[in-house]
Amino acid sequence: MGTSTHGEPLGPSAPSPRFLYGDPVPFPPTDPWLLIDPSFRDVGLRSAAEAIVGLVRSGGNDPVEIELTPGVVVALARHRVSTLIPPHLVATEQQATQHRRRLRAVYGTQMRIQAAAIDVLSLLSDVGIATRVLKGLASAELDYPSLEYRWTGDVDLAVPPEEIERAIAVLRANGFTDHLPNPPDPRLVRGATLRSPNGVEVDLHTRLFRRGSADDPFECAGVPLTSVPGLALPAERRLVHAAGHLMVTTPGKRRMSGLVDITRILDTAVLDPDRVRQLAIDSGVAAMVGVALDLEATLTGRRRNESWLRDWPRPSHLERATFLGPTRPLLQHLWGVQGFPIRRLPAYGAIWLRPGRERMVAYKGSQRAYWRYLAHQLKGQDR
Repeated sequence: MGTSTHGEPLGPSAPSPRFLYGDPVPFPPTDPWLLIDPSFRDVGLRSAAEAIVGLVRSGGNDPVEIELTPGVVVALARHRVSTLIPPHLVATEQQATQHRRRLRAVYGTQMRIQAAAIDVLSLLSDVGIATRVLKGLASAELDYPSLEYRWTGDVDLAVPPEEIERAIAVLRANGFTDHLPNPPDPRLVRGATLRSPNGVEVDLHTRLFRRGSADDPFECAGVPLTSVPGLALPAERRLVHAAGHLMVTTPGKRRMSGLVDITRILDTAVLDPDRVRQLAIDSGVAAMVGVALDLEATLTGRRRNESWLRDWPRPSHLERATFLGPTRPLLQHLWGVQGFPIRRLPAYGAIWLRPGRERMVAYKGSQRAYWRYLAHQLKGQDR
């Protein structure tokens, strides 16, 4: 377990307080697992997820047996946590054989992603563009016992905002193509998504979050990596990024791998709690980071020092309605307006406020859930 620079353990001497919802919201999930994914209502999937958490906390020494039914296999793959299950802990020999086959396929994909990252980092370094390696590729090396435990789906890099267009031009000149047929202006969406010649998605970010006064990945020295020729974020900033990103992701699209990243950083890194809190405040995601830390404590059974959670801001009404309640895609869009240059709002509206088919389906589902909630409330009042 990590400790602060003052020697204060991050794990507290008292159970974690009630979940940090702040004031009541229309749909507070009674089960914190549902904030990760509503599909965790399934008994088999819940059992597998809890077993994985136990393995992560125990360093792989928790003697559990995991049933990998077809539905569980699909869900764990979507959450990118299948690689955390040792084959000898799978319930049946047939399931273990199939699990080994799937792991080999994942490892092959990981090698392809690593090769794409090496190409991107080398190309940008050759022309003097600074980078920071984000998310899975960095966390796999710095926070996990071995690279293969962290399933990575793409290459995520931070580049300085003033270099984003030059970085895109360099990659396009070397065989990288646009991920979308008509990509939006990278200055509007704070980054760009390209596809490497070997088919890997490459995301270039100019900021870690969509808002915040001090959201600069390059303000401090990076941590050297050996698996790829690049630098990662320091531990405190990796924790803020992982925790904030987990909660600001659209409800229903969160991955359990983000929760595991938080757990691994807390368990292995030497952290300064005051630095973590200040980074979260400066980045404008302090309330969401506080919720993520308490969610992690609740789901992993971590005992947390009260001072570690005491001073986190409470989520605002908009944050609760957007991220801690049911899926509200239009609120998710509106949330991105914060901190956006006024002169670019018309262009922003054209790109973000026009919901596509997938978002409209989700929004209609949210409306149906709201009417079911009202009916339930009225039915309760009639009794």
